[in-house]
Parts: sequence; structure tokens; C-alpha cells
Amino acid sequence: MLAARNLFVSLSGRAILHDVSMALEPGEVVGLLGPNGAGKSTLMRALSGLLPFSGTVELDGDNLAAMSDRARARHIAFLPQARAIAWPLSVENVVRLGRSPWRGLGALSQKDLAIVTDAMEAMDVAALADRPVTELSGGEQARVLAARAMAQTTPVLLADEPVSGLDPAHQMTMMAALRRLAGQRRAILVSLHDLTLAARWCDRLVVMAEGRIVAEGRPADIMTGERLRDVFGITAHIAHDECGLIFAPTGLAALEPKG
Repeated sequence: MLAARNLFVSLSGRAILHDVSMALEPGEVVGLLGPNGAGKSTLMRALSGLLPFSGTVELDGDNLAAMSDRARARHIAFLPQARAIAWPLSVENVVRLGRSPWRGLGALSQKDLAIVTDAMEAMDVAALADRPVTELSGGEQARVLAARAMAQTTPVLLADEPVSGLDPAHQMTMMAALRRLAGQRRAILVSLHDLTLAARWCDRLVVMAEGRIVAEGRPADIMTGERLRDVFGITAHIAHDECGLIFAPTGLAALEPKG
């Protein structure tokens, strides 16, 4: 579906990504983990075609760099970490913008409207449809923007920290919605800081540090005490229950006694 090979990205003369290669397959939710500054957002923006890079990114064998903006928007939806909304559009009209790659500025069909409604319901914002989005809370705005990305109905969805600022119930709503999209044979890449959410909802994890991929695999294989210490600089209690792994940070690795 989507394959990146040997990606290098430099911003303002500083190297951010170093020889990153990864792939996303239909039907899977891949969690992108790493500390602040690891390069997760830069990788997502490069995969979306929003940053210049060296290396290759292919969608079903087609070169991303050779695609028009509209063609790329029909293949990849990107939900950025920033949630700036400048215009007081209604919630429904914001979500309708997700259909722009398919309809342009033309009127939406009944199918389009059904897709918009489904996306609003998935993100629990249907009851807010007529509200100006600028009057909503930060968490509500985040869910509206997620609904817009879902309404784009692309084979690939890249979501950069989509649960940040959401209450626990809507964090679960968000992850369940991404899981359902994967069930429709879409490929999902989601960056997360909540390790328990990542372990419970993702099929595979990709861990980054200092602009490189340092580990990749199933959550149970990847999330070890040693890796949490090396990558995140923390010590943690790792437990198992019927739902999967639970992580409880217990301290900073730098403060732990050595030897």
C-alpha cells in the first residue's frame, strides 16, 4: 500500500530523518512511538508529501513525488497535530471539506453526504453539526478535524497524536474508529504517547529515536522495560490483563541507581 525507502529529511540545514524505511499494509493500525523530537511528525509530513525528502515513497507502486496534490489527497489523508481553525464554519461544513479531493467545489452527492454523516457519528460530533467550530472546546475541535480526515475516505490515513487533549472516553472512541477503518482494508499510521493505548489498539509498533527507526514489531515484543529505558528514559511497571499490556511509569531512568 505505502512504502518508504531510505528517507532523509533536513529542515533549516539540520538533519531530522536519517535513512528511514517502513511500510504500511491494508487492514492494519500501526502505532508510531518515540519521545518528543524523535521525528514522528516530520516522518508523517514527508509521507503525506508535505515536506521535501530524499529517498522514495510509493503508493501501490506509484511514486508519491510524481503525483498531483489532488491525486495524493485521494490516496492519503493526514490529520496533523496542530488544530488551528480560523473560520467559524459549522461542524458539518468542516467535515464536508474532506470530500474536496473527490468533488472539488461542486455539490455533494447523497453518497458524499452519507460519508460525512458517518464520519461525524464515528467521532461523536453529529450532535454538534450546526455549531460554529470555533466555539467548540479543543477536544471537540480535534474530533471534528478527525471526522474531516475520515470523510476523505483514502486508502491511507496518517494521524499525528489524534488522542492528545481528548478525555478518556473519546480517546477510546478515536482508537475504535481507527480500528474500524483498518477493518475496511485501509492502512492507518497513528502517533501516540500513551503506551497502553498503543499496545491495546495497534497491530504493529514502530519506535523512533533521534530521527531513526530503532524497533518495529508486535506490541508485546517491542515494549520491554529495557526499551522504555533506552528510548523514553523511564522505568515502568508492565502488567498484562485480559485486554493486553498496561504500562505504569515508575520513574526517570536517569534517577535510578546504577549497578
